[in-house]
Amino acid sequence: MLSNCENIIKNKFFSESGWDKVNGNRVIAIGNMINCNGEILYDVTINKDLESIATKYNLKNYKIYPISTKYMKASVLSLDDENYDKLKSHILE
Repeated sequence: MLSNCENIIKNKFFSESGWDKVNGNRVIAIGNMINCNGEILYDVTINKDLESIATKYNLKNYKIYPISTKYMKASVLSLDDENYDKLKSHILE
């Protein structure tokens, strides 16, 4: 059974262009946007989930880092094309 983060990643793989490419790497950003009360709720387990995914699928040459603006908070998994394709093939099996 796929984790919540894996399901989010899988759903985006089905889009026309997949995950965005920034500076030559694919970036998978998972987090939350500001709500109607002006709050940004953030799941602190996302970093751990992304690290578990990288370990589970034996990904190499990746980076996990937070991003935060006044409108959103997220964790990013940045992958080169080889590891992105590897992750995609495992998740879509």
